[in-house]
Amino acid sequence: MNQRMDNNKQPDSQIVHFVERLDIAGDASRRNNLTKNFSYDIVTLLYVYDSLMPDVSKRKKFNELKDFTDNRVLEHKEYFEKNNSIKSVYDFLYKIIDKLSSQY
Repeated sequence: MNQRMDNNKQPDSQIVHFVERLDIAGDASRRNNLTKNFSYDIVTLLYVYDSLMPDVSKRKKFNELKDFTDNRVLEHKEYFEKNNSIKSVYDFLYKIIDKLSSQY
């Protein structure tokens, strides 16, 4: 989950701008999370879905993801409470999913 991109690679500018437009994280948080392969891959998937799917489909899936992050993930939060790496990635992705679900 903490594996980072190679030093000679950077997150795609479209993905960075997508997260910037959502206005959910500062520069340092955005840079830190988008250089982690795990969170970058998920954000890229959300970007592609948001770019290509019709609003009806987006509304349904983003609300399902919101329900997942609000309920299912937290059922056993005690497993992860002491792992700051997992918590920080979860917080970053939660903000993105929350923002996307509120847009549709």
